[in-house]
Amino acid sequence: MEKEKIKAFLSCSLLEKDKPFIEMIEKTLQENGIEPSGTVGRHTNYAEPISDSMKKEIKAADVFVLIATPRYFQTEKKSILAKRSKALSEMLHIESGMAVILNKPIIVFVKKGTNIGKFIPQVTQYFEIELKDDIKK
Repeated sequence: MEKEKIKAFLSCSLLEKDKPFIEMIEKTLQENGIEPSGTVGRHTNYAEPISDSMKKEIKAADVFVLIATPRYFQTEKKSILAKRSKALSEMLHIESGMAVILNKPIIVFVKKGTNIGKFIPQVTQYFEIELKDDIKK
């Protein structure tokens, strides 16, 4: 009898340039009995407000998986030595907050060089990954 797969809401970028990293993580999840689903715009599309779709899909999942890739340049203004970094999309922060509110276990994979902000490290640990292709650049 085949083991029932764990359903994971996948929170990730929809940008073409992030696809190789995201697909590598998806493959790893599938090889370990975790079925990626729920990503609004990637796995699902409903004729309703995006926040309703996110809530519905996160609630239906067994686990929440965040794949963090750099999206925007952000500058921290706290000091004279303003630090500029590549941060992830605000939608990924929103989905992460929803997962916390719904008490979902959270797994996070971070592409090396991505500033994940201050919220995610407060709620879970994460894996930072560097692809071989990125090392050569």
